[in-house]
Amino acid sequence: MTNLTLGPILYSFFEDHLKIQKGLRQTSTKSYRDVIRLYLSFVVKDTRRSITRLCLPELTFESVRNVHEIT
Repeated sequence: MTNLTLGPILYSFFEDHLKIQKGLRQTSTKSYRDVIRLYLSFVVKDTRRSITRLCLPELTFESVRNVHEIT
């Protein structure tokens, strides 16, 4: 199984899903962007990897729960 990198997945999420399928305004997509950026910053610190090296399997329920426990 190949590791899926986040760049293409996130790009598709913003460009296809949020803008085209959901028809969200730019302010809404910016809100999504900001939340995802904060979450990925936490995962980078937690995994000690660069953001360009993160893969989809590293984004787990546990990592979301860990973010919540810190805040």
